[in-house]
Amino acid sequence: MSEESPPAARPKRSRVLGCLFVAGALLLVLILAPLAAYFGFSARSSRLVEAKLGELREAGEPAGAADLAVFYAQPTEEEDCSRLWLDATAALDSRPFAEAYQELPIVSEPEKKPPPPGVPWPNLPTAQKFLEDYADSLALLHRAAERGGTARYPADFSQGLAMMIPHFDQLRSGARLLALESHVRAHRRDPGAAAESIRTIHALAASLEREPLFVSQLIRFACDGIACQVAGDLLPHVEFSEDDLKRLQAELLVINYGPGLRRAMMGERAVGIETFRNPSSVADSGELKPLALIGPRNDDLLLYLDFMGRTVSAARLTGPTKLDAAQKIEDDIRTFCVDGNAISQVRYAFTRLLLTAVTAFFEAEAEATAKNRIAAAAIAVERYRRPHGRLPEKLEDLVPDFLPEVPEDPFDGKQLRYVVRNGELLIYSIGRNRIDNGGDEGDEDDMPPDVVLRLPL
Repeated sequence: MSEESPPAARPKRSRVLGCLFVAGALLLVLILAPLAAYFGFSARSSRLVEAKLGELREAGEPAGAADLAVFYAQPTEEEDCSRLWLDATAALDSRPFAEAYQELPIVSEPEKKPPPPGVPWPNLPTAQKFLEDYADSLALLHRAAERGGTARYPADFSQGLAMMIPHFDQLRSGARLLALESHVRAHRRDPGAAAESIRTIHALAASLEREPLFVSQLIRFACDGIACQVAGDLLPHVEFSEDDLKRLQAELLVINYGPGLRRAMMGERAVGIETFRNPSSVADSGELKPLALIGPRNDDLLLYLDFMGRTVSAARLTGPTKLDAAQKIEDDIRTFCVDGNAISQVRYAFTRLLLTAVTAFFEAEAEATAKNRIAAAAIAVERYRRPHGRLPEKLEDLVPDFLPEVPEDPFDGKQLRYVVRNGELLIYSIGRNRIDNGGDEGDEDDMPPDVVLRLPL
């Protein structure tokens, strides 16, 4: 016969087993409840993401690489100048171009200026020979500008942040080549041809207007900036015709970066969405490498879409209001993704790394706008000086005969500053720090406090 447990032991064992069962059940709940909450939250985030992407597509805005390729539409055959611009600059994307005539200003050293017309230029024959070597490229550049139209450059948006964009270097080299040509033409006492070279730089820059990437707009700003610099350098020394001055001024005044910036922000958002969907495309890039292996989260993408929606809306604003909106967005990004706790930094890691310089984007547009307006005002001053034999006392004196209105400084919404001192005329914007430093351009290693055009009296 088996030995039975004492009656008192059986209830005790039952209680132990019951406690173990309850503990196991609680442990299971503690494990399953967060998992259920996580998957429920993820499902909700996924639904919200898909809804937002659907809203973008309904509004005609790209929500991924395929949409972006359609958004960056091919112009009609009659309007398309893409091939002409690419053919014109193809020879400039080469080692011979990069290595040739390293002593030349502008082409090899963009910050180094030739001497002004009327001052001996020892390297002028070398510069002329350089231009002769690239005469075919220059002829095509002028033909593209003359034709007008628009462009759609090759771009594989499916590569996301790893996308290669070779035409940027070609176009920038084209602008520098034209700048050198303008200086050489001015030295050869051909002001009409020098003005034509400046106008062609602006046309080259405008070919990037529709490209929906912010880096494309940065190249556009840079090319227009080269044209403004050449105009400012030559204006005090070259007797441009009144017609040439009017044309240059009119082209500067109609440049509007707003639509291009909005398209660029939409394009950046689409590339960002593609990065979330295909993180392997950035598996080799810096900080994103470990994150790409784990993969992004829908709540991270949801926050990214919210911030980018605000950025696209901010791009529709103007002047300092636009800059204020961009700064608020960047402050909020920092609060959510950078200055928060470690959990937030990981949770919103892709948003943190994709949205690093919102304010800088808008400041770059404002600075490029300021340069155009300053150059237009300087041309108006020169046009005023010719019939009056003196400088205007203030920019208001130029309205309405030489300017439709006094240009606004995009950094504060006030009029551009106009100062005559120490034998110079200064027309300037207060620049990115949004403080009037009296036309002080700062040290070489610092961000220039003011955006300044100096003209000798």
